[in-house]
Amino acid sequence: MDSDASAFLSLLNKSVHNSFAKPLPPINWPAVFTLAKNHNVLPLIFEAASEYDDFINSPNYQTYMTISMQWIMRQARHTEAFLNLYRAFLAEDLHPIVMKGLVCRQLYGELADHRPSGDEDILIEKKDFEKAKGILERQGYKIERDDITKGQIDELQEISFYGSGEDGLYIELHLNPTGHGNPLCSRMNECFKDVFANYREFDADGVPVRTMNHTDHFLYLVFHAFRHLISGGFGIRQVLDILLYAEKYGGEIDWDYIKSTTKDFEAELFLSDLIYIGNTYLGFKLESLCPPNCPDELLDDLMSNGAFGNGTEAQRSAHELTRAAFSSRGKAKHSNGAKALFNVIFPDKAQMLNQHPELEDKPWLLPKVWVGRWIKFIRLSKGENKNLALEGMKISHRRTELLKKYKIL
Repeated sequence: MDSDASAFLSLLNKSVHNSFAKPLPPINWPAVFTLAKNHNVLPLIFEAASEYDDFINSPNYQTYMTISMQWIMRQARHTEAFLNLYRAFLAEDLHPIVMKGLVCRQLYGELADHRPSGDEDILIEKKDFEKAKGILERQGYKIERDDITKGQIDELQEISFYGSGEDGLYIELHLNPTGHGNPLCSRMNECFKDVFANYREFDADGVPVRTMNHTDHFLYLVFHAFRHLISGGFGIRQVLDILLYAEKYGGEIDWDYIKSTTKDFEAELFLSDLIYIGNTYLGFKLESLCPPNCPDELLDDLMSNGAFGNGTEAQRSAHELTRAAFSSRGKAKHSNGAKALFNVIFPDKAQMLNQHPELEDKPWLLPKVWVGRWIKFIRLSKGENKNLALEGMKISHRRTELLKKYKIL
């Protein structure tokens, strides 16, 4: 890990744990804040960096302060808008399950709005979709696609709604927690089939908000990151959410269940490495489930990803390649490479459903979707874009080697 990443993690440690910062060598502030922006934690880094005189006296201090304040104010507006929306749900006797977002921000205490959310995720029962859609539309939200059919509702992971204005709130209305993009995701959904019966409720500025109980929500956060690992990757903010949740609510989490379930889904080593990273670099003191596996390789991967692992064209290409390799797991070893390539060129309907929900009712359109993908790949393999395609292959190769170390490839 280079000095910029080390300084970045030390500053996060100081911010989330209000600890004294370790003595650091001269810090490359532009490099640290590039990481902060890419990982969507810029206000948290600014909070800690502001105690260093050399940062306050740096030429970009005012710029970073302005950006940080803009992010915090935007998040405060989004939180207020979300609570107003949740009140509207309650007024019509609908109680969505809130996932991530608002729940995770509360882990940061006074710095809640320093942890930005790109959207708010709520989970409803499928039978309540039309009712939830009506409430959202009456509150000024527009559905991303207005041609959703019953068949699509049964299969889609989420349906997006957009608030009005350039700074409007983005809602992901989930119909199942982890989707059906592959058999692993479908199995994960079974772990959350009872969340509407076993919910917990917390107060958010006077609004009674329902969410999963602590064991289910912690497992969901781990699975959410794990799903990103097997495709586009994820960043340090998701690590913080998971570890802060364990730190705050560890006494109310059923750790025997977490251990057995993550082991069943081949995610136990992954969670152990996240805990090792938190204890080593971010000031946590959590008990691990098992010895670390390859935490340094995982840390290198997530530091290079940014928040979502899809910030560049190369990363988006790598996402497709890695997902295809995962879809080919369990095949004969000598055919894995060919099968993975086949899955990139001809992904099945389940892999494409979230991007193209019309395929649920019109599966004969799949060849048209393939052609569109082929055109994109051809463009990425020609001329000036050729390096992007090669970089995507390198990223995917690095991630697939990591997945092999976690025994999921």
